[in-house]
Amino acid sequence: MTGEGEAGESLVRSRPGGLRELQGETQIERALRELRLVVAAGHSNSVTVVAFSPSWEMVASGSYDRTVKLWEVGTGRLLHSLAGHTGKVASVAFSPNGDLVASGSRDGTVKLWEAGTGRLLHSLEGHMNEVSSVAFNASGEMVASGSYDHTVKLWEAGTGRLLYSLEG
Repeated sequence: MTGEGEAGESLVRSRPGGLRELQGETQIERALRELRLVVAAGHSNSVTVVAFSPSWEMVASGSYDRTVKLWEVGTGRLLHSLAGHTGKVASVAFSPNGDLVASGSRDGTVKLWEAGTGRLLHSLEGHMNEVSSVAFNASGEMVASGSYDHTVKLWEAGTGRLLYSLEG
């Protein structure tokens, strides 16, 4: 452990797992605190959902303002603002390799976005009510969406084609 005891000087300590502590905060805690400030400033309405990319280099945030924003964790810089939903964004998820972002909305759609460019790849329609949850399978080839319409839909990520609709 290293540090100076003088008032006004920053204490830097090593913590288990290689994390550094800066004035009582780990680097991750500090980055998350700063990111919360940036994300809150970036949306024009309440943030409803957030998700880390698998590499922890990006965060996706969804909001009542009907957008998804992709942020660079290391700097807090806004990378892309993804617009296209007509209702609040209720769920976001990154594919296992981090290349895709899925978003589910009160408008009943799932949108698949290219994380690197922010380009809309597919708009998946079929739910009769708000999409409350989205998730990728382990290979990233399928997206599951859950809705208040009491269904789970499984989609092919590459084409946007509906594969199955599970009811019950």
